[in-house]
Amino acid sequence: MRRDAPLIFVVVAASSVCWWPVIIEPTLDLAWWVPLIVVALCSGLATILSGGRWLLFAVVSAAATLVGLLAGFTIWPLEDGIAQSYSGIAAVAATLAVFFISLVTGLLCTRVPISNEQLRRVIWLAFLCVAAFGPAALAVRPSIVGHRLARNEYLAFARVSSLHDAVERTRTEPGNPDRVCEGGVLQKNYFGPPFTERDWHYIAGNFVTEDGYAIGITIDCSQSRHYLISAIPKRGKSDGTRRFCVDESGQVGCGPEWDLAGKRNVCALCPR
Repeated sequence: MRRDAPLIFVVVAASSVCWWPVIIEPTLDLAWWVPLIVVALCSGLATILSGGRWLLFAVVSAAATLVGLLAGFTIWPLEDGIAQSYSGIAAVAATLAVFFISLVTGLLCTRVPISNEQLRRVIWLAFLCVAAFGPAALAVRPSIVGHRLARNEYLAFARVSSLHDAVERTRTEPGNPDRVCEGGVLQKNYFGPPFTERDWHYIAGNFVTEDGYAIGITIDCSQSRHYLISAIPKRGKSDGTRRFCVDESGQVGCGPEWDLAGKRNVCALCPR
């Protein structure tokens, strides 16, 4: 056991930390199977280096996963309270999956012999590189997430502004003032970041999702004098930190608010 202490330490650290980039919000948008593969590879390579102690590292990987996930959900609770309430179940499910995958990987790796010292060094190097996934992902997370959020917010602002221009062009065309709700007509007057063909069928009166933002036009199709175009992050702060809106006044604001006088939502200006 003492001889395997360095291997156990690395497996514990890797198995616990590699889940944090997946659960810390805003996330890196990594799939849940990515840390699962990382843990399985660490367990398998540790089994090879230890001379075949597959059961030990399957148990260690599973226990470290459970502790790492529970600690992560406690330190960085999910923004969605309902999702957070299921975090314990998610941690247990991930632990069981890790134990099963690590068990299978470990059994397969018992058939891999280390024939010489040079091969052992190569496996150690691969083992440490895989184990470094979690810390490396945490290190690059701020820059990657910051770039994604800035891009999402830029595109959302551009779409809201371009949609406003398209609505105004459509309203001023002869015979078109009440055709704002027709996606095909609105699309011809739109010049901005693209929407899909399906989006144009639903965008008036509904919300469509593009680049992390839910974007829609609130309008009474029987009279297009009043309308509200809004964009909100689809997954909260994981997709963006700002909201955008614009109405018939043409001023871009930070979100809708209820107008008691007009009995409708209007675009609220951003606080200075």
